[in-house]
Amino acid sequence: MQLLPLGIQTFKKLREKNRLYVDKTCQAHEVMDEGGCFFISRPRRFGKSLFLSTLMELAESNRPLFEGTWIADKWDWQRKYAVIYFDFSGMDYQGLGLDGAIKEKLLTYYEQYNITPKHETINSLFGYLIEYLAKNVGKVVFLADEYDKPLLDYIEGTRKDQAELNRETMKIFYSVLKSAESYLHLIFITGITKFAKVSIFSDLNHINDLTFNQKFAAAYGYTQQELEENFADYLDLFLEENADYTREMLLAKMKEWYNGYSWDGATSVYNPYALIHFFNEQRFINVWFESGTPTFLVKKMMIADILTVENVEKNINFLSFKSFDSIDTITLMFQAGYLTIKSLDKDQNAILDYPNREVRESMYYYLLDDMGDTRSRNLPPVRNLAKAFEQNDLKKVESIVKQAFADLPYDVYRKRTVEQTEGFYHGIIHVLFNYLGIYTQSEVHTTDGRADAVIFTENYIFLFEFKYNASAEAALTQLQEKNYASKYENSGKKIVLIGANFKRRTRRMDDFKIAFHTALSNTL
Repeated sequence: MQLLPLGIQTFKKLREKNRLYVDKTCQAHEVMDEGGCFFISRPRRFGKSLFLSTLMELAESNRPLFEGTWIADKWDWQRKYAVIYFDFSGMDYQGLGLDGAIKEKLLTYYEQYNITPKHETINSLFGYLIEYLAKNVGKVVFLADEYDKPLLDYIEGTRKDQAELNRETMKIFYSVLKSAESYLHLIFITGITKFAKVSIFSDLNHINDLTFNQKFAAAYGYTQQELEENFADYLDLFLEENADYTREMLLAKMKEWYNGYSWDGATSVYNPYALIHFFNEQRFINVWFESGTPTFLVKKMMIADILTVENVEKNINFLSFKSFDSIDTITLMFQAGYLTIKSLDKDQNAILDYPNREVRESMYYYLLDDMGDTRSRNLPPVRNLAKAFEQNDLKKVESIVKQAFADLPYDVYRKRTVEQTEGFYHGIIHVLFNYLGIYTQSEVHTTDGRADAVIFTENYIFLFEFKYNASAEAALTQLQEKNYASKYENSGKKIVLIGANFKRRTRRMDDFKIAFHTALSNTL
């Protein structure tokens, strides 16, 4: 068995150590052969650095590294280019300033090629370096990894002024590439976020954005076929050690946990980082927790009252940022990898949703974590909610749900209208039920004649209706009069109607009414 590439992000190191490599050289050939100017946005831990380092080794014609790969007998190994590689995540722009960090990086190339600096500004240094290398080594391949790191580090709150300054520096830096076009064979820029071209790459009007390009839908991440072909030994190892799994069961559960990412609505891929850690641990783990809570993102969701993001419609032409003052929450969630494209129509309208169980559970946890004392005081007993539903212990259901809302901070209510607060309560219920794995359907913020939440157990179906500053009786009456239960009458299960009311004055759920659904509903 080849060892897994844990912690390895460069093609050279991966190949020299003979670590397992999922071959992406076909896509590398696609961009390197013709050359040009390319940009692609992908979430963290999707192999962007590995792909760029593959392009670098290919540009330098390091043939031994490519033995056994798709491109090995398809590339002219006499072709050689000079490479300028900027990894912004490893640059000291916080200590030196972005201008100083770029200058320091440029001067390492001056030292490497024994060039005497004749300029001091980054645009002059960069322009002369490209010209010198093109004339003395070969046409230049410019690679920029995590181009947006100097922006993302300052995107929150009062630090946005520094982000704006860094953006201006980046515009000056990248503007050099247009004037040096005759000396360049390839420009390839990657990052997490996709800012509108006018914001940063205003002079690169010929840039080819591959973010939603179907040819590159599988360039990052692993397809189902790549999983089964490349990790066959690790699949067999798991099955040997877990006799209660069949191969079909294992593949289905892996797909539920780690697959689901798509940028074209058709091609679905696994997160490489999550998959490799699964095989290393030989158990289902949530690696999204390891990277820490996305505080800025969660705060934006809470402020904007966006707690339910499943099946959100958005045109992909607007899934980018124009400025730091117009960062749309849904777009941010998509670019950060918390949402993905589930379907895409001919007008480029996408349905966005959580990609898989790992990401969904992580976000629900982060949201609950941000709701003040809800996590510290109430999350452990709240875990009993699923068991209470299974046992049809409705008194316990009532007690746990009431407790979960008992200590919500005052900020939940401040500056919210009655309608906004009601929707927010619905959102919290939605997050809570989903996190505990007992949610099956929620119609928060809709008026199409369905219950606010529907819970299925082996023997029961529970239909919820929530009211704010009204009464549980009114909620229960709505369930009965609109006959929401009718669509479930042939399920063979007992149907329970539950009305709940949240009181504005006490900021708590104060009323809870229950009834069985029958021809004539009898209150329990």
